[in-house]
Amino acid sequence: MAMVALFTIVLLVAVAIFAPVLTALNGHPPDAEYPKRLNPLYGGVPYGHFGGVNSRFWFGVEPGTGRDIFSMVVYGARISLFVSVSATLLTVVLATFMGVVAGYFGGWLDALISRLMDLLLAFPALIFMIALVAVLPGIPRLLMLIIILTAFNWPYLGRIVRGETLSLREREFVEAARAMGAKTRYTLFHEMLPNLVTPVLVTAMLTVPSYITAEAALSFLGLGIEPPTPSWGSMLANSLNWYASDPWYFVFPGAFLFLAVFGFNMLGDGIQRAIDPRGD
Repeated sequence: MAMVALFTIVLLVAVAIFAPVLTALNGHPPDAEYPKRLNPLYGGVPYGHFGGVNSRFWFGVEPGTGRDIFSMVVYGARISLFVSVSATLLTVVLATFMGVVAGYFGGWLDALISRLMDLLLAFPALIFMIALVAVLPGIPRLLMLIIILTAFNWPYLGRIVRGETLSLREREFVEAARAMGAKTRYTLFHEMLPNLVTPVLVTAMLTVPSYITAEAALSFLGLGIEPPTPSWGSMLANSLNWYASDPWYFVFPGAFLFLAVFGFNMLGDGIQRAIDPRGD
């Protein structure tokens, strides 16, 4: 299952990277409209079966506008993967730094960072996102999504890193490094961090799908990527107006969203089992 998940992720990443090539093959940019593919007598529903699927429009066309759904989906993969992977990398860096500092040095630093984690975990991120969009409309939505997801989710990984650091700093090899006169920098980078790779890696792999769904949810609510830039969440939101007459508009972005979340979840579970097959 982990290998199937890995293949799925590699395929989605390739689709995102080569989105311009894929759309060039069918000759339909994601923002191009094809109104002739729509039936005006039925309010703009695509002609043909399965939402207008044919040899030229592989996933059909968007009701009301006639945009190529295949082109929108592959460019939507770019948005979802870029936001989720970027936010995950920032989360890993910030959470590892804060968790190691809190767990290794302890004292007032530990108390301060721990209370900051508690505050962020208790704060309603969605309300803050709505307020930030209203107060700072000039900030690019892509950057805003990455910052918000990172700022309100790093404490989850930070707590894990802090707990592991508290355990590691009492281990014999750390005590031996201190007894031999090793500097703090050496102890952190050569003794502590290598032993934190496993929990950080597993948690990071499980963080990516949560960020994918979070980006899709925010875009679904109109707080994510602004049109006409394609996004799986905004496509799902638009499909609500057409699910009765054209349910295939909902199927394709929903299927890709499912595959992305399923793939990363299964890969994270596979990595965890490979690293620790006994589940210790």
